Amino acid sequence: MLARGGRPFCAGSLLGNKWIVTAAHCLHNDLDMESPQLRSSDLLAPSSFSIILGKHSTLRQDDTEQQMHPKTLLVHPSYRPDTLEYDIGLVELSGAAALNDYVMPICFPDQEQPRGKSFAALLSLFCHGEGAQEVEVPIVEHSECRDAYARLHRTVTDDMLCAGEKEGGNDACSGDSGGPMVTFSPEKSQWQLLGTVSWGDGCGVKEQYGVYSSVIRSLEWLRKVTAVEH
Repeated sequence: MLARGGRPFCAGSLLGNKWIVTAAHCLHNDLDMESPQLRSSDLLAPSSFSIILGKHSTLRQDDTEQQMHPKTLLVHPSYRPDTLEYDIGLVELSGAAALNDYVMPICFPDQEQPRGKSFAALLSLFCHGEGAQEVEVPIVEHSECRDAYARLHRTVTDDMLCAGEKEGGNDACSGDSGGPMVTFSPEKSQWQLLGTVSWGDGCGVKEQYGVYSSVIRSLEWLRKVTAVEH
C-alpha cells in the first residue's frame, strides 16, 4: 500500500521485486479540472510517502511488513486526469523487495480480455474495516458498463474494464484506488493482474459498476518501463 505517516491513501501491486503498479491519479496532487494539464511538478515527491509491502491490517503493525522508499514515479503517457483514461502509474522502489510467502509479485495477464466471473482481490483499506479483504466480482460487458455510465454523463473508454454486480454489492471503494483485480490462470498456475482500481460512482450501487484501468491495454508500456516480462 501507499502510505503517508503510516496511513494508507492508495493500494498497488508488486511487479518483479522493485516496481509498484497503481492508479496514476494516486501519484499526483489535485489539479484544476478546468485546465487539468499534468506537469512533472504535479507528481508527488517520492519522499512524501512510503510503500508498505506485506501489510494485512491498518490497525496494527504486521511482522510481515516491509517498508520501502519510492525512487521514481511515472504515469502512463496517455493518462488523462479529466477522464481517467489510462489511469495507471508506476512507482520504482529505491531497493529490491525481499520476496517471501507474504510479499510476492503479481504476473501480467494473457493477451485476452476476460469474460464472466473473475476473482478480484481488492485491497480495501478504508471501506471494509481494519484491513485487506478479497471479494469475487463478475466482469461486466464493456457495452453494458458504457451504457450504464452514459446515463450519468460519464464515459467508459476502451482502456477501461468494468466489474461488479448489476444489483450492487461487492465493489471497490474510496481508499482502494490502485488496488488489484486479479484472476487465476489454471493453465499457468499463477495469479494474473487484469486491472487496477480506477473509479466508480458510489460504492456497491445498483448498475454503477467499479471501473478499472485495463492492464492488457497498458501491457507494452509496463513491460518496457519495468523490464518485467511475466
